[in-house]
This record gives sequence, C-alpha cells and structure tokens, in this order.
Amino acid sequence: MVNNVLECRLNQKTITNIQGKIQNMIKLQNRVLNPTGFFKRILAKTMGRVLNSTGFFKRILAKTMGGVLNPTGFFKRILAKPTGAVLNPTGFSGAALPPNPLGFPPHPTDLSVGGIALLLLLLAACGKKEAPVTILQTVDEAIPVRTVIVQQKTVTLPIHASGILTSSAEQRLSFKIGGIIRKIYVAEGDMVRAGQLLAVLDKTEIDAQVVQAQQGLAKSERDLARVEGLYKDSSATLELLQNATTGRDVAKETVRIATFNQQYAEIRATKSGKIIKKLMNEGEITGPGTPAFVLFETGANDWVVKTNVSDRDWVRLNKGMPTRVTMDAYPGTIFLCKVTDLAPAADPQSGLYPVEVGISPQGKRFAPGLFAQVDITPGQSRPYAIIPIESIVEGDGKSAFIYALQADGSSVRKVSVQVAFIEGNMAVIESGLEGVTEIITSGAPYLTEKKKVKKI
Repeated sequence: MVNNVLECRLNQKTITNIQGKIQNMIKLQNRVLNPTGFFKRILAKTMGRVLNSTGFFKRILAKTMGGVLNPTGFFKRILAKPTGAVLNPTGFSGAALPPNPLGFPPHPTDLSVGGIALLLLLLAACGKKEAPVTILQTVDEAIPVRTVIVQQKTVTLPIHASGILTSSAEQRLSFKIGGIIRKIYVAEGDMVRAGQLLAVLDKTEIDAQVVQAQQGLAKSERDLARVEGLYKDSSATLELLQNATTGRDVAKETVRIATFNQQYAEIRATKSGKIIKKLMNEGEITGPGTPAFVLFETGANDWVVKTNVSDRDWVRLNKGMPTRVTMDAYPGTIFLCKVTDLAPAADPQSGLYPVEVGISPQGKRFAPGLFAQVDITPGQSRPYAIIPIESIVEGDGKSAFIYALQADGSSVRKVSVQVAFIEGNMAVIESGLEGVTEIITSGAPYLTEKKKVKKI
C-alpha cells in the first residue's frame, strides 16, 4: 500500500514536469507558425540564408539536409521513434502514463515543426559566425588625425645657464712666512674692517732674525770705517775699501728683509668684509702662502653670479648685456642684472667660458653659494620654425621626432628635428623642418610611416 502511494506521487510529479515541457513545445510551435517581433526577424533572416545559402552556410545546410533525408546513427533512432513516444512517454516506475494526459489532439506535424524550428535556429547560429569577417574586410584603416601648418617666426634665442652667487673680491689671506700660529682673533662669519688684525705667528724666530741682521749691519759699518781710515793713510788698497762698502750694503738689505718678514708674521684684513671660512687653528704650523682665512667683500656692488657658457653662446655675449637672474632661495623674485666680465679663454677642465653677472641684493640677504638661474637675451635674432609641442612624438635632449604629412594627404613621414627651446606650449625648432609645410598634431603617437591617415 505504501509503495503504491509513493509510486502515485512520483507519477503525479512526472506528469506535472511533462505538462510544462509540452506547453513550452506548443509555444515554440506557435512562434514558428505565427512569428512576431524579434523572433519573426530572426526567422526571416534565417530563411533568407536557407534559400540563398553560400559558402560555409551552404555546406552546413547540405550536410544537415543529408542527415535528415538519409538518417543514420543517433539521428536515425530519433526519427524512428514514434510521435506518441514524445507525447505519451513511458518507462517511469514501469507504469505507462495515459496516452494524452492533457487532452490535446495529436498533431502529426509536432515533430516536424519542432525539428524545423531547431534546424532553423542551428542554421541561424552558424550563419552569425561569418558576420565579423565581412565587417573586418570593410573597415577603413585610415587613422584620423589633425594637422597644422608650420609657422616661421623671427626669434631671439635666449641663453640659459646656472651659476653660483659669490663675491667679485674673494680673498684668501695667508702668512708670508712659515711658523706656529700663536693667536687667532676672529671666527667664521665675523665682519671685519680694513687693517684689522686677524692672526699672528709666534715671532720668536723672526725677531731673532731681525736682531741678527741688525748686528751684522753694525759690524759691516765698523769694518767700512776702519778700511776708509787705512785707505786715507794709504795703508789699504782700493779693493779692500770697495769690499767693505759692499759688505755694509748687503747688511742693510738683510735688515730690510728681516723687518719685512717680521711685519708679515701676522694677517690683517686688506678690505672690509666677512670672514666666511677659517682654515687654520691656533698652535698649528703653517707654511708660506698657505691660506688661513677666506674674506668676502660684502658691499652692494661686490656680489656676482659666476656661470659658464658654451663657445656658441660666448660669441653672442658682450659686457653690459641685460640679464635676468632668479634664485631658488627667493622664488618669484627677478633680479635685473648685467654681464660684467667675459673670460678671454675657456676653462681647460670643462671647456666652457666663465662669465660673471653683477647682481644687487635689492634688499635681500645674500650668502656665498646660493644657486642662481641666469637668462641672457642677446641682440641677435633669426627665423625659426614654430610647432605645437603635442606634435613631438619622441625626444632625447634637443633631438626630437615629428610626423610630416606627405603631398598625397594620406601618408606620413617621420622627421628628425633639433629643438632650440620650449616657449609655453610651442616648440621652437632650430633645424630639420626644411621643406616641411604641414605636420601631424592630434593622433601622432599612434602613427608609423606605413599607416594611412585622414584629416579631420
């Protein structure tokens, strides 16, 4: 009894599933016989391809129709199966279901219509694979670009350089003779006046040398006086008198040398300024000419910016040319200056020509070593080609590349140019655009010389 109830429930669930499948088949049949909307358009397009089939679609159709007219294998077994097996399935729990549980009259074309609908959908899906090939064959390969006409403009090429702020009267102070530093009277950063004592050596040795020279002079004078008396008495020859006179003169010069060295056993400021470096300390032994201090003159007219320029820029410069100087220490401040000195020869180490630009503090606090940017505008000018900076596709230093439009209006040529400088959003070209009238701007990064273009 329990087994019969379970079997009845199972059959009832199976019948419900079959009813849903049959309703779906009826809807599909109605759509095939009376197509509307999107399905109608798909069906019409598919039938058009069936009636006018070509290529791959034709081979698929021939193979499919051959399978219908001459079925074999699985397809043959499906066609051989009676229609009733679809509408009246069996084999569930060993019991046969009613032949027509929903009461629909049997339709002899149920299988054929469903098969045709399935076949049409399969053919439509196969036909869609050819569409991308047809589209790719008709794509326009020309790249849309924008172009501009190359302009010529007379420009004064400025000179840009960087330099260091320093003093025009930097001095390295040292002792004239060697010795032991006895006393240093100033420190780094101290302001000093002209003639002020900065440091002295231990003068024990130099003082002794002065005394020794003076005593030698006294002896030579006594010798000369004795020889002169003998010469008057004709007891001494003229040669002895002359030798004594020479000895006295040598002794005098020896005293002068010793006294002079004694004076330079100390360092005094030659001009007013600031001690920016102290290179020696008390008790150290120094040699003749070894720097002990670095003195900077700090007057309003003593500051200069030292920079270096190439030979091409050096020949365009003259003393007195107006110059603009900017400093990172004072952003936004422009110092109006002039070229004060041009080196007559290049630096042997760098190969560049030193240039000095006089600068006034203009109320700012200056210190040696401040970094400065120098812009000099010479009076000479010449015509240059002007192009938008967006037209440059590659660059390395001053070398760059652009694409020039050819005469046919559809091909391009890659051109190497030399950039003089950048001014805003425009590039000033020094050379390379001779004979070029029109260049690519928008779209240039996507081009090669093999690509075709079209102007927009």
